[in-house]
Amino acid sequence: MKEFYADKLGLELLDNGEHFFAVRAGDVRFSFFAGGKKYPIADDSAGMGIILKADNVNDAREFVLSKNITLLNDIVEAPNFMKFFTLEDPDGNIVHIGEYLADPFLKKV
Repeated sequence: MKEFYADKLGLELLDNGEHFFAVRAGDVRFSFFAGGKKYPIADDSAGMGIILKADNVNDAREFVLSKNITLLNDIVEAPNFMKFFTLEDPDGNIVHIGEYLADPFLKKV
């Protein structure tokens, strides 16, 4: 998949890890992950997930919980990347809400 986005489409490769890579398209960072934790998703889900940026992941978690939204996992840290928690939208798509620990547009490759 990395070859498609970086090589064929020509998007700038920002990061390239064992189970993920990230590309830049204008002012948007697209991160692709594989081989990590598998979350149960709805049968009719597109199988897609998104990351929503939070300035403070702890405050975001408290806000989400105050709306009676169930978390799939509590706050975890991906070292040198982000702290995030995970939930599911009404269509069964995975939503990560996270606080970046470093500039998400910092090129690491």
